[in-house]
Amino acid sequence: MAHTDRLLSPERRESYDYLMTAYYAYSWSWVLEVGARLWLLLLAAGSGLLAVLNRSRVALLAFGWIAALWLLGSAYVLGIPLLQFTNMTAVLLALYLPLGLLVGAGAEAAVRRLRPRWRAWAAGALLAVGLAAGLWAGRARAEEVLPQYFFVTAGDVAAMNWIAANTPPEARFAVNTWLVNDEHLYGNDGGYWIPYFTGRRTTAENMLYVLADPSFWRETIERTRAVVALQSGQGSPAELRRLGITHLYVGRPHQVWGRTLDVDRLRRDPELQLLYQAEGVTIFALNGAAAAAR
Repeated sequence: MAHTDRLLSPERRESYDYLMTAYYAYSWSWVLEVGARLWLLLLAAGSGLLAVLNRSRVALLAFGWIAALWLLGSAYVLGIPLLQFTNMTAVLLALYLPLGLLVGAGAEAAVRRLRPRWRAWAAGALLAVGLAAGLWAGRARAEEVLPQYFFVTAGDVAAMNWIAANTPPEARFAVNTWLVNDEHLYGNDGGYWIPYFTGRRTTAENMLYVLADPSFWRETIERTRAVVALQSGQGSPAELRRLGITHLYVGRPHQVWGRTLDVDRLRRDPELQLLYQAEGVTIFALNGAAAAAR
């Protein structure tokens, strides 16, 4: 019940209002960027209608599937916190599955409308075109890079190798973090991936931290708030050290996800020691933090 109480608490009203506009709301351009391109949506719609006219149960199920997904992604409009477990982005990422069924059902319906002697040839031709298009589109999609979601650089990989070789296993790194509210925090540079590359801990835990023990949740938020305060110029390394943080990691500043730690200001802080700086990555040690952590 602890997590449910937090979701329903009055102090979350400001965070709730923010989520309604910045997390759950979506635009048509977002549908086309994350979900499917316009040509695919039109192809699926036309194919699906043709299949429905041909009494295809697959097409009807696919249209129902899309409607169910859309309702799932729109559940936030009811204002019931317990139903706000996903947003439209999650729906859009899965949209290609029912769209593919609609295109396939439409192709089958089109073949069935041909004379019997042409059906085998048409089916073979459509299969060849589909395979060729899939090979081309799959390769293009695999090589596509969305800059707004590109966090780890070659400089981060080199820094991770340095961390693994030069810091103790019990080290904990403060990393740039965007704190939306107490249930949603996101690392916003390559430092978020420190645990996966090096086995060291960070202040930004994985996105399921809210499901952990309440004490773990409170500690995570306390550390994150201290990092956010330092990002805004209001915090201090002494507060981070008190919370068991031994190092700071500052990666390439991200163009979208909030403010970041100011390297120039941190270099002038007597409580910090510069350990590493290369290829856009800077690592500091908090003076005395390693000894205190032990």
